[in-house]
Amino acid sequence: FGATLANTAVTPAAYTNADITVDSKGRITTAANGSGGSSVYSFNRLGGTGTQSVTSTLTAVTWNASADSSGSDVTFSGAAPTRLTAASTGVYRIGGYITIQTTAQRPQGACEIIINGTPTGIQRSGSYIRNTGIAYDYWTMEISGTPTSLTAADYVELGVGQVTTTTYGYGGTATVNCYRAYSEFWLERVA
Repeated sequence: FGATLANTAVTPAAYTNADITVDSKGRITTAANGSGGSSVYSFNRLGGTGTQSVTSTLTAVTWNASADSSGSDVTFSGAAPTRLTAASTGVYRIGGYITIQTTAQRPQGACEIIINGTPTGIQRSGSYIRNTGIAYDYWTMEISGTPTSLTAADYVELGVGQVTTTTYGYGGTATVNCYRAYSEFWLERVA
């Protein structure tokens, strides 16, 4: 006894990135060339000018302008533009660096990623800013967080705070400014 397999409407051929339909018997009943999958690469990176006062309270940095962007997964807007917002659900990489300046000797600062208004513990903070106590000095703190899952409308901010107001030998209060001209913040969808 010989079994005969009935023909389907599919044209015998090699298909590229095939779009196929399989019936309940496991047969391919339709086939067509499909389009290739695209890699996710969408980001928004912020910069700014001027300074922003830093206190002992972790405060989201206010940015002045959108420096660079690609795609539509990340948006930046608002009257007080502190936020980068995920426009779609996915995996994102959050990063940035803050440059701070002070006339005081050896105060400390720290920066941290904030998601939906809550500090995350994704942070890198540093040691002292040390100078003569007269001229401004600059020091950069960096954050490069591990990939983070965000849902649509989740927003991220970059917070900075002053750890101590002690000047260690110099009179007066240690004042620290976030120097945004040399600071950046970005959110990038990676999956």
